[in-house]
Amino acid sequence: MPMRPISSVSDACAELFALPPPSRKMSPDDRAFRVARMRLLLERFGHPDRAYRTVHVAGTKGKGSTAAFLAAILEAAGRRVGLYASPHVSDPAERVAASEPLADPARLTAIVRDIREMLATVPPAALPGGFEMTPFELVTLFAFIYFRETRCDIAVIETGIGGRCDVTNVVRPIAAVLTPIDYDHTDILGGSLAAIAREKAGIIKPEAPAFCGFQPPEALAVFREVSAARRAPLRLLSEELAELTA
Repeated sequence: MPMRPISSVSDACAELFALPPPSRKMSPDDRAFRVARMRLLLERFGHPDRAYRTVHVAGTKGKGSTAAFLAAILEAAGRRVGLYASPHVSDPAERVAASEPLADPARLTAIVRDIREMLATVPPAALPGGFEMTPFELVTLFAFIYFRETRCDIAVIETGIGGRCDVTNVVRPIAAVLTPIDYDHTDILGGSLAAIAREKAGIIKPEAPAFCGFQPPEALAVFREVSAARRAPLRLLSEELAELTA
């Protein structure tokens, strides 16, 4: 399939989303391979995700707005910031943004061409799980490369679904942010708040602080347990506000 003219991030994302979809629908069991698959793709491109620091955001309510607020705050503080969010509402470029544009816009075409060439040379059988690359994997890969190309200091990365098995869970964040948990994607994440919270808690990394919004008791218990097991300092919004109003 010939490439369309690419002059913007919107064009780049649209090109990747327009590539042929996998021949079969991904099953819940396939999700277990997503992090390993993304690590393999990032390795082929020199681990662009390690060229900048990251903050990882997961949750059910408000994770998109929280990620956007964090990116805006960091940019106002003088940082070169990348923001990866999903899904988009009207324009695929809503998923990938950087506070500073590419020095050479022609690099957009080169990035997409490199991804397409990789796609043509890596058969599904060579990937964990043995199925074709998905558009979400490819756009995530593009975002990580784009943030390196725009020389971001830090990127705010929002999960797609869940956290533990989400393709974004390859990052090594300086902090995790957990917005309020509620019932969502129960067919994938589980039918209880505790099960959903455990999937979201997959973004908590050893010794990296986790910041937690207001949570139902079942979810908060999971976040406390996982943070303690990983020696990750846990800061709770409820406790911070209690101290301020004491």
